[in-house]
Amino acid sequence: MVDVSGTEEFATLTLPNGQEHKIRVYRGTLGEDINFLDIRDLYARTNSFTYDPGFTCTASCTSGITYVDGPKGQCLYRGYPVAELCAKCDFMEVAHLLLNGELPGKKEKKEFIDRIESEYLVHERFRDFFKVFRMNAHPMAIMVAATGSLSAYYHDNLDWSKPDDREICAMRLIAKMP
Repeated sequence: MVDVSGTEEFATLTLPNGQEHKIRVYRGTLGEDINFLDIRDLYARTNSFTYDPGFTCTASCTSGITYVDGPKGQCLYRGYPVAELCAKCDFMEVAHLLLNGELPGKKEKKEFIDRIESEYLVHERFRDFFKVFRMNAHPMAIMVAATGSLSAYYHDNLDWSKPDDREICAMRLIAKMP
C-alpha cells in the first residue's frame, strides 16, 4: 500500500538533452521500504515514456483493499492475511470487509446478509446463459463470463457517478456469486 497523502518528496530525472523533470516520491506503508515514483505527467512534460517490459517494475495503482508481496507469499485484504480470513470467516464476512473496510459484528452481518439476500433473484433468461458451455468447461471461465453478462441485465437505471448506485451493483454482484 502507498501513502499518497501530502508528501512533498521529489526525485529529479535528468534526460539526455539536459532537461530536468521533478517526480513526486511516495512511500510504501506495508512491506519493504520502497519508493514509488509518480510518473503520470512524464510524457506531457518531457515527451518521454518509461520502458518496463512485462511491467516487472511498475505499480499500476494504489489500493486500500489489497496488498500482495508475491516473493514473500503475502496477500492481505484490508490488512488481514487472506489465509486467516479463509480459515476464520465466511464469504459474507469477507465481502463486508472488502466493501466496508472492517469485519462485521453480528448485527452488521445480519443487516448485510439481508441486503444481499434481497438481490438473490436472477432474471429467468440468465439461467439459459449456462446452456452454452461445454460440460467440462472450467468453472472459473464460466463465472467470469457470467459475471460480465450480468451488466446486460442491470444497466438501465444506474449512474456510476453515484456511490449509492455503485453499492447496489456491488450487492447484486455478491448476491449472484456461488
